[in-house]
Amino acid sequence: SLFSAYMVPYAALKAIPSISVFFLVHAMCLVGTRPFFGSLAEKTGLLKVCLPGVLLFTIPLVIVAKGNTLTVMLIAAVLAAVTHGAAYPTLQAMCMKAEPLEKSGVSSNTVYLGIDLGYFLGPLIGSAVYSAYSYETMYASAVIPCFAAAAILVIFWPRLNKRHEEIASVLPDKDVCTTV
Repeated sequence: SLFSAYMVPYAALKAIPSISVFFLVHAMCLVGTRPFFGSLAEKTGLLKVCLPGVLLFTIPLVIVAKGNTLTVMLIAAVLAAVTHGAAYPTLQAMCMKAEPLEKSGVSSNTVYLGIDLGYFLGPLIGSAVYSAYSYETMYASAVIPCFAAAAILVIFWPRLNKRHEEIASVLPDKDVCTTV
């Protein structure tokens, strides 16, 4: 959300031309990475895909904070899409697997509520950081929620994994949704 909210004025401040290409590259890479990481998560487990995605999202944030050219920003766009493509679908799958099928609407809406809150709070907090410091500091400090999210994921994974196993045990087809 910091990318979409602040990339254009940030690039203008740094005199980086054609920054709109950042969003095109990001979108194209995202479309390609989500199916790949979804398949990988089914083979290796959700945590093995999600946790690196969340942690490695710090890299494009730091690159954007330090970047001064379109090329550097486009590298950040690719990395952001790859990490986003790994984290978001697996987080969604984790939530969907934590409830019985008849509550899939609640699970899905909970995921989207969390995403929407992030899209609201990220730019809101980012604007406070930018106002007090700079765009660079805003992007660099955005790694803090990434590390916090990774810590929360690791701390609560055993409980979530147990819930996934409970749900999987009552499914009629035991081969459905069992890779955690």
